[in-house]
Amino acid sequence: MALGSCPLGYAAISSTSECDAAGSALGLTPGPWASSGYGGSCAKWDGGWGAWGSSWYWYSASSLPSASFICAAVPNPTSPAFASPAAAALPSPGAIAATGDPHLQNIYGERFDVMKPGRHVLIHIPRGEPDKSTLLRVEAEARRLGGQCSDMYFQSLNATGAWAEAKQPGGYHYESQSAINATAEWNRFGLVEMKIVHGRTQQGALYLNFYVRHLGRAGCAVGGLLGADDHSDAEAPPEACAQRISLLAKSADLHSHGSELSIAVAEL
Repeated sequence: MALGSCPLGYAAISSTSECDAAGSALGLTPGPWASSGYGGSCAKWDGGWGAWGSSWYWYSASSLPSASFICAAVPNPTSPAFASPAAAALPSPGAIAATGDPHLQNIYGERFDVMKPGRHVLIHIPRGEPDKSTLLRVEAEARRLGGQCSDMYFQSLNATGAWAEAKQPGGYHYESQSAINATAEWNRFGLVEMKIVHGRTQQGALYLNFYVRHLGRAGCAVGGLLGADDHSDAEAPPEACAQRISLLAKSADLHSHGSELSIAVAEL
């Protein structure tokens, strides 16, 4: 974050999906009517509520007094990581805010879209073990909330398994319609940390974003869409979708319906 303007090597964030990811990584939550057109870029701003709103971010509030720009690093074209597609595909520690447009990003840095509504296993530890033997299993339900194939959002999420049960009998259940916490916090399960962040589209639809980190500390193989499992089936669009529309791609369909969609990011 920076006052006045972004420093050298950084640029102001104008994408609402990147603003959501960056705000979450910074421990911020969307301000009320976060999409209001204030004429600026992504920023941390109290919205005029003082200390009560000190943890808010907005999509275009950088032009307002006391607001702090939320900036993203600009890749250096001469760096080896920029020149090498393989290196560029790998997520760097603590850099989940820079994931950009993909709907899901797994532990290998692979970016892909979920096109099928229904329940999807995001994390399954250990990979391949039956449900009753899992340490951690995270399952999310995706629903289409509009007429377009791209109008899909995570509406609920369950965290079960021995690690979740040790913290709370029955595990954890999250709903997009539930009360939004003032600050989204990382919650530890074993040596893995998760964070669920509520979001709201310009049309008022509520949804969930999911972040998980330190999967390399799990001590065993990680399955699920964000782990090592195959994601080709989840990417296949239903027959009703005449053409494949990326859940978070820069398409005309998305620009006409807003670009705030659910995000799920995994980090080793």
